[in-house]
Amino acid sequence: MTERVKRAFAAKAMMIALGVLLAPIPTVRAQPSLAAKCNGTANIGADDRIAGCTAVIEAAPGNLQGTTFAYFRRAMFLLEKGEVDRAIADYTHVIERDPNNQIAFVRRAWAYQRKGDVDAALADFGRAVELNPKDAYAYLGRAGAYIMKGDADRAIADYGQVVLIHPDNVAAYLGRAQAYDLKREPDRAIADCNRAIEISPERGAGAGLICRARVRITNGDFALGLADLNQAIQFNPKDAGAYLTRAAAYLMRRDIDSAIADYSQVIALHPDNVDAYTGRGRAYDFKDEPDRAIVDCDRAIAIGGPRGAAAGLVCRGHAHVAKGDFELASADFDQVIQLSPKASGPYEGRAAVFLARGDLERALADIKQGIQLAPDAPGLYRLAAVAHFQGGLLQEARDDLVRAGELDRKNPYTQLWLDLVRQKTGQPSGLDEASGRLDLSNWPAPIVRLFLGATTLEDVVKAADDANPVKMRGQLCEAHFYGGELALAKGATDEAVRLLRLAADGCPKTYVEWAPANAELRKLDTRH
Repeated sequence: MTERVKRAFAAKAMMIALGVLLAPIPTVRAQPSLAAKCNGTANIGADDRIAGCTAVIEAAPGNLQGTTFAYFRRAMFLLEKGEVDRAIADYTHVIERDPNNQIAFVRRAWAYQRKGDVDAALADFGRAVELNPKDAYAYLGRAGAYIMKGDADRAIADYGQVVLIHPDNVAAYLGRAQAYDLKREPDRAIADCNRAIEISPERGAGAGLICRARVRITNGDFALGLADLNQAIQFNPKDAGAYLTRAAAYLMRRDIDSAIADYSQVIALHPDNVDAYTGRGRAYDFKDEPDRAIVDCDRAIAIGGPRGAAAGLVCRGHAHVAKGDFELASADFDQVIQLSPKASGPYEGRAAVFLARGDLERALADIKQGIQLAPDAPGLYRLAAVAHFQGGLLQEARDDLVRAGELDRKNPYTQLWLDLVRQKTGQPSGLDEASGRLDLSNWPAPIVRLFLGATTLEDVVKAADDANPVKMRGQLCEAHFYGGELALAKGATDEAVRLLRLAADGCPKTYVEWAPANAELRKLDTRH
């Protein structure tokens, strides 16, 4: 199973738009037409508005009130253009002249968050809370930043503060639900989703249904989750979030055509939606159509500003991996790391490229950097375990898998890898006990049963068969790889070589099993 499909569904931080009404800007000595462009509501382009605000600032450098609002307005228009660093500079100028300007701290925090500098955002949100402990927006922003850091407990505390200030704040319940889901407390998460629906049937119903669907699907209840998403789409047929969430759910189930249909619907409704293009790009990867994926990734880069560039480069990097163009993939991940040095995803993507090329040292260095940025991401620890396993460092692999299991007790792949390591090092299995926490009604349950000695490899291969060719290819890849590793652990070398060759030839290059299958074959060839 590819890690990026799961991450594609993983919960993201819910960004709450900050609306601050700005007072009219005194024109002072600036030209009236330019001041009007800065402060007016007419249909004026962002460049003209920025020029107008600049004129106000330059005309009255000593007028604190007038220039403060001009800096706010100019920063807003700069953000519209995707010029985040210039917007941050404007907010910083306001703060330097007025160190207690609480709105400037909140706005700069949102800009830092948009840039991916979560630590800087947390610092600014924290100062904003100190300056105004009753500002719900500051708590909402800080809670979202905590979620981006994986700190669910602090996020829950901040969302709780919002509820104390405004008991009917829909965004607080939706955000807290996400935090509870991160803590693996689905019942409390669903209760908050339901509360959002109750509070605002008109405004909160669609978001609440999507919220509840995410919790249900990530906890294995696909049918109920899909029903919630269908209801959300009926509630608002133009809601991009519902289609995007349903598309991601379809990807999890390897229903690629349905996912592509939903992403395409979003594009029809919102032609500049970056998430729809990158999502459809991932789907085309799974259909083994990387060239079509690259077209969508390039479109995201073209339309999305800094955020679209980063997401599109990650998307394109994975498409290059699918084609086996590892140099091009590495170049894309290099570029996105320059754009977003504090995001863990690009390091994980580049690490996968290094693994495919057999460069374990650089792969582990990138994984380590990713873990420093996202210390509670179980997928990073699983990838570290795969790298250590590939390099024959089994004790290190075991430690990584134990940590991954602590962070996500229900992931079957963590348990399969851990069982392999234990078998290779002569330790007791532990899979029998762990299997009680796993969903044994869906794939890869047949492989789990194989490891438990409750079925045969022949039956696993039969179970991998599916009318969906994309799904069947992925399941056969995993059946051959894990079957081969199990055979090798039991000393059946010839059978292991046969199965691992099938995995190396049949696994998509985007699957985490492809690189270790090839590495294992190289070791076996050397051994013989």
